[in-house]
Parts: sequence; structure tokens; C-alpha cells
Amino acid sequence: MRDVVVHPYAGYAMAQRLPDAEVVFHGDAGHAFRLQHPDDFVVEVDRFLP
Repeated sequence: MRDVVVHPYAGYAMAQRLPDAEVVFHGDAGHAFRLQHPDDFVVEVDRFLP
């Protein structure tokens, strides 16, 4: 496994227990996912912010 921020299972488990939570996985990204996939990151941030 690469340099991950949160293990995928832990992220999924947390999202299942938090109201209105959503987890987004970027399978081929490590700790710097926002730099590796900037377009995808911006889309998710735009969806999150009002």
C-alpha cells in the first residue's frame, strides 16, 4: 500500500457511521492525491462547499 492519508477500510467505516458523510477513493493516488489528481479534487471540493 502506498502513502495513504486514511486506510480505505477506515475511511469507508467512518463514512458509514457519520450522517451525510461521503468517502471518495482515488485508487492510484497516495498522500498527495490533490496534487496527483487536481481536476478530480477540485470537482469534489466544489461539490462539498456551498
